[in-house]
Amino acid sequence: MSSSKLTLAVAALVAVFALIAAAVVFANINYTQEGTVKVVTYFGRIEKVYRPEDGWFTTLAPGREAYEVNIKSFTEKTPVRVTSKDNAALQVEISVTAFTDSRNVEEYVRKYGFDEATRHERRNEILHGLIQTEARNAFAEHAAYEIYANQEGIQKRILETLRPQLIGQLQQTLESVQIGNPDFLDDR
Repeated sequence: MSSSKLTLAVAALVAVFALIAAAVVFANINYTQEGTVKVVTYFGRIEKVYRPEDGWFTTLAPGREAYEVNIKSFTEKTPVRVTSKDNAALQVEISVTAFTDSRNVEEYVRKYGFDEATRHERRNEILHGLIQTEARNAFAEHAAYEIYANQEGIQKRILETLRPQLIGQLQQTLESVQIGNPDFLDDR
């Protein structure tokens, strides 16, 4: 009788360990969804970037962590104050739509960090500065009365000058630039 109790106790213990092991393995299985990639690190060093077509992977080994990076398009709005060629002050909202190129994810994460909120905050600070500078340059080429008539040209100039800057500095691919309605600060 005691050997059957011992066998039963060993079987129960093995079952508990098997359940715990299965739960640990299951908790460390990761996969990516469309519009995202996961950056896997090994003790803080980027090991590999997993894309949706790579299937599932595990972070079971000690020191491995997975960080999600959103590569979907985002739109960032920036209210800018600019002046025309004849020094008329105006305020206009400029919206930029861009996305993180999946080929540049490692550089993007190295430059802006693993935490998504911090990464976006740092990226957007630089993006707002670039938009402000390029908008100021584009609007300064036109007189106040020409701004409405030349909005398309201004928008195109901002798009063309921002595109290489976003690729080089932010590892972002620029899709579009939209200019809101210019509001002259002095309506005389």
